[in-house]
Order: sequence, then structure tokens, then C-alpha cells
Amino acid sequence: MIPKGNQRGGGRQLATHLMNQFDNDNVEIADLRGAVAQDLHGAFHEWFAQSKATKCTKYLYSLSVNPDLAKYDLTREQYLDFVARTERSLELVGQPRAVVFHVKNGRQHCHAVWSRIIPDASRAVHMDHDRLKLQDVAREFARDHGLPLPPGMEKKGSNRQKQSDHKEKQQQERSGISKEERMAAITAVWYEHSEDPHAFVKALEKAGYHLARSASERYEGDKGRYVVIDHAGEVHPLARQIEGVRTKQIKAFLGADYPLEKLRDIETARAAAQQARNERAAEKEAAKARPEDAPARREQDAKERREELSRHHADRRLQLDVKSTELEKRIDTERRALLDLQTAEKDGVLHARAAKQPRGMLAFLARITGIQAYVAARHIRQDAAREKTHKAEQEALDRRHGRERHEMGRRYAGLAAVETRERQSLEIALKRREFQILAPKKPPQRVLKPEFDRAVNLAVAMQGGGDSMAAKKEQLMRDFANATDPHRTAQKGDTGKSPTFTKADLQRAFELAKDPARKPATSTGQQEHTEEIHPEKLEQAREKKDDLEKRQRGHEKDRDPDRER
Repeated sequence: MIPKGNQRGGGRQLATHLMNQFDNDNVEIADLRGAVAQDLHGAFHEWFAQSKATKCTKYLYSLSVNPDLAKYDLTREQYLDFVARTERSLELVGQPRAVVFHVKNGRQHCHAVWSRIIPDASRAVHMDHDRLKLQDVAREFARDHGLPLPPGMEKKGSNRQKQSDHKEKQQQERSGISKEERMAAITAVWYEHSEDPHAFVKALEKAGYHLARSASERYEGDKGRYVVIDHAGEVHPLARQIEGVRTKQIKAFLGADYPLEKLRDIETARAAAQQARNERAAEKEAAKARPEDAPARREQDAKERREELSRHHADRRLQLDVKSTELEKRIDTERRALLDLQTAEKDGVLHARAAKQPRGMLAFLARITGIQAYVAARHIRQDAAREKTHKAEQEALDRRHGRERHEMGRRYAGLAAVETRERQSLEIALKRREFQILAPKKPPQRVLKPEFDRAVNLAVAMQGGGDSMAAKKEQLMRDFANATDPHRTAQKGDTGKSPTFTKADLQRAFELAKDPARKPATSTGQQEHTEEIHPEKLEQAREKKDDLEKRQRGHEKDRDPDRER
């Protein structure tokens, strides 16, 4: 398990990513604290609003916990234990937090997001050396739970070049080609054509990779670097795709025939890759190798998947529509109830005043003494205060209803963002399928024949010593000789002794294994010259032979006699 955490902003984008149900079989919000809203878009928006009181732009800390299911699985309690350990290590205890569990392709993993903002102090939690702290937490967690550490957690011997970063994983999602497959293909082309740049570039294009130049403006006079464009249009630095080769070697190898200043740019190479992909598509459509690869079938399948996703979106939006309708009904009911309450209050006051209205002589005396005018003025003041109270109640109810409607609109906006992301994921999946169908075929691997396997494993068969092992060795050598040259036994006879082999014998054996119909070259002294040998090539062969003999004599002088015994 290698935890990945980083400080970041963009809460809406993160919430959309976490709620994406197309790329995940199941999405569950296991914990959400420190926010009024009960959805991720609303909670992250609240935390963003709190960050506006500070100068912090990366107001979130996002953690991904993804175990290797090939080795072990984690329970829900173990996930939460790891999140709690991380919270203590990064000093995020008590901060607003969201914990989301994803199930993708039957594999469960966890995401935890904290708000770094401390509202009371109007500042953010300071983060330093969080990667090192996460590694310490992972080691402590693995030790306490008895889990093995992955190679990436080892302090020494880790090869970061072989580990895929986030960008490379996104490229793999779009193109369908892993980093290991790409490096293996380009490395094989390099070592097979490491002497001819033209053959190397042609072999690259045949394998589906087009050479280009990546412009660089970082340093003055920098001409860029060599890159390759795959069949999906993704850009990869050439030096990082070949194991055991440095950038200087590539520049020295390609500099004369393919200088950077004259090499095509990335867009031109992408156009060439697109053209090659279209040509392969036309060839496969004409061949019709598999019915499922037919364009009509692929288009029908894509249409069905889009319709299925649209139905899923409609079902999910229907649930929100039901809540929106219930909200509008409740708002209308509350407004009517408040209006009826206020009307009833007004009517009650009028009835009470009418019941207290003086009659007869009392009414005459109240009018001539000014009591009636005083009472009328007091009623006017009471009515104005009551109207003011009713208006404030209506405004408070309208503000609450406005907030609820705004919250519902925000949920619709969040749902629209999730739907857009899921449609993009579907299109990427369809493109990846097209790329995989149109990708160039991998070259077949060479298979050694059984007699060569037996010869290669001879040293293993001879381990242990003894007369039986010596007899087995002699029998294996005779079988190998008979398999590579059927006429050897008839010429020399089977004397029971182990035959000896020369370079010519091995060369003839490999030629026969590679092409049985081909006539193998004869041994030294019996060579039949069927064509004239070029003098320069003959001289080069003699020089190589003399150099080889000198090296052999040097090894014989340096050989330890005690070790020979």
C-alpha cells in the first residue's frame, strides 16, 4: 500500500471526481463532518468560502489509500485506522473531513479529504514534509498490522523511473498502453537497430511510435529534446523509454541524421500518427478479421453504451427532481401557512377591538373627551408594528426558501458536472477501445527448439558430479550432435566418447535450427566458396580473429592453476 497525498484547491473538480459513478462500481460517503451540506460539492464549497478569509489557495488536503489486493485486503476499520494515523501525523485532528470509499473493478480503495482552514484562527494548518510523514505512517501501519511493505516504501533500492506517476497513468487510461509495455517495445527496437538511425526510426513507426521534437523555452539556445508520439497522440520523452540509455547517447546516435532543428514538431507527428491509425483502420476494415471489430458493430455498441449512460443519468436526475418537487410543495405550504397565520392574527385583533368598542352614552363621551382619538392612534401604532413583524417573518421565510432553492440549484450544478465527467469517461473508454483494436501487433517472440533448451540446461543437468552425471553429459552431447548434424555419427562413428564442438559446428547448428530448409555452412577446411569474398571484409574478419586469439591467450596466462585443479 502506497498512500498518495497532496495539498490542492479545486474543490468542485475533486468532488466531481470522487462522485464519478462511471469509473467506479460503487461510491459511498462514509463520513462527512464540519459542513452543513451533506454532499461533497456543498461541503467543499463551504470550505472554500472559509479559505477566502485567508491567503491559502490550496485549502484541501487529499489522501488516497489503495492497497495491493494481490497481497492483502483491508477492512473498513483498518482503512479508518490509517486515516486516523494520517490525521494525527499531519496535525489535522478536529479539522473538517470527508471519507469516501470507491469500489472499482471489484477492488475497494479509500479517499480522505481534509480542510486545512482553521475558521476561528483564520489561518491554514501548516504542511511540511507530508510525503515523508505519509511513508512513516505506512511503515508503522504495516508493522502493527503485519502487512508487507511494497517496493516503493523501501528506503533503499527503489527505482522511481519504473514507477508510473499520475500523468503516465492518465496517458495509460487514454491510450490503453501501459508504461511497461511501451518501454519494452521501444527498448527492443533500440537494441535491434542500434547501429542504423534510419532503420531505428522506421522500426519505431512500424511499432506505432513517431519521432518528433519537443520545443523547449526554458534555456536560451535549447533546441528541445527527442520525443515519441504513440498511436493515441500521447507524448513521451524518448530517453525515458529506453532502459540503460542516456540522453547523450540518443543525441549522438540521432544527431547526424535526425538533428533536432530539422525534426518535425509534435503536432506534425500527431497528424502522422493519426494518418497511420486511419490506414490501419482501413486495412482492418477491409480484412474483417473479427466481426466484433467491424465499424458498424463498434458504432452500435458505442450507441448502446451512451444510451445506457443516459438512462442512468435520467434515473439519478429523477431522484433529484422528486426532491426538488417536494421542496417546492413544502415552500408553497409554508408560505400559505404563514399567510393564514398572519391573516388570522389580524382578524382576531379586529374582532377583539370590535368587542371592546363603546356604545351609547359611553361612545358619545369617548368622542367628546378625546379618548376615542387616543385609542385610534394607539391602534394605528399597533397595526404598524404588527405589519412590520409580519413583513420580517415573510422576509425571513423567503431568505430560508432562497437558500434552499440555491442549495437545490447547486446540487443540480454538481450533478451536471458529474454527468459531464461520466460522459467524458465513456468517450475515453470508447477511444481506448479503438486504439487497442488499431494498435500495431506485437512482434512474435522467438522460441528455441528442444535440442537447444537441453544444451542450455546442460550445466544444470551436470550439477552434483559423479559417474552417472558424466555419462549423462556424454549422452546429452551426443544427442545434441545428432540433432544438429544427422551425418556426424555415420562419418565418425559412435565411439562412446563425448564429441567436441567448434565454432563452425555451433554456427551450423543455429542456422539449421533457424531455417531447416537452408543448407548449413560447412566446417573449416571443407568450406565451399559459392561466391567471391570481398577483400575488405576478409581483412576485417582476419583482424577480428587475431584479436580473439590474443584475448584467449591472455585468459590462459591469467588462469589460476589451483582453480583449474
